[in-house]
This record gives sequence, structure tokens and C-alpha cells, in this order.
Amino acid sequence: MNPLDNANQTIGLGVALTVVLAGLYLAGTGLSANADWYGVVIRWLHFLAGITWIGLLYFFNVVNAGFMKSLDGPT
Repeated sequence: MNPLDNANQTIGLGVALTVVLAGLYLAGTGLSANADWYGVVIRWLHFLAGITWIGLLYFFNVVNAGFMKSLDGPT
């Protein structure tokens, strides 16, 4: 059972690995759990969400719109 064969398992493994590595980093540096580190994480999540949003806009308006024109009417 290779988790990299299934997309959902791959995403879950990536999230779990990120949480473990972030926990190890926090434990190693001695940062408290209520530090300003959460603000940095939220800012990066917002940044990545923006990149994803712009990427989806380009995909649906440029790539997918051109493909939809080539389909037949009944399909």
C-alpha cells in the first residue's frame, strides 16, 4: 500500500509531515505555542490560497474555455 498511488493519501501524508516538521521545529527552537508564529503561518496560508485562486482563474478562463469550445453541443 503505497500512499503516493492515491491523491487523497498523498495530500494527507503531506499535511501530516508538515505538522510533524513544524512541531519538531517549535520544540527545537523553544518557541511557545502562543507565539507570533501563528501569524506567520496564517499569512503564508493566505498567500498560498491567493496563488491557488489566481491559478484557478487562469485555468478556467484560458485553458478550460478554449477546450469547451471544441466540444460538441450535446456533450
